[in-house]
Amino acid sequence: MFRRRLTRWQAETERADLAELYAVARPGGQETADQEAFLRRLVDHDLGQPEFDMILAGDPRPAGCVWGFRVDAENAWWTAYAEPPVAPDVFVVAGLLVAPRSRRQGVAVGLVQQMLSRTRAPLALAPVEADDALAHASYGAWGWTPGGPLTPSDGSPPLRTWTLADPSRRTF
Repeated sequence: MFRRRLTRWQAETERADLAELYAVARPGGQETADQEAFLRRLVDHDLGQPEFDMILAGDPRPAGCVWGFRVDAENAWWTAYAEPPVAPDVFVVAGLLVAPRSRRQGVAVGLVQQMLSRTRAPLALAPVEADDALAHASYGAWGWTPGGPLTPSDGSPPLRTWTLADPSRRTF
């Protein structure tokens, strides 16, 4: 299985494949409207963040994807959340998707490790939907520490956070 980094431009050109991966990777599959909301968030919010990074795994179809970016205390990304944690310099693992056919093969952990190997941020933060049991089990098994809630300002349900100190030096 290959893994390759995508630039912002490449990530935008891979929109259809990323939306399809999102649809199959989410529990129970997702409706087209959810795919469109996912793409809007990815393109309108995540792609423009400083130090955006994305890695795609394939076989040759997209099998998994991880993306994230570095934020400091002044970054506008925090304004989307009510009472964000005090975090002066964090690498946010904004999304992790793995197709069911590729699970339990080390795809997710390999993607996250590769992405974090290049960051200089002293802390990694992974916001996860509260009902995503598979993601919570994975981050816990990889040695991440459970954090507090991160509540979106738009009234969406709170996210649970996971943190990892010295992410570029860790293997899990």
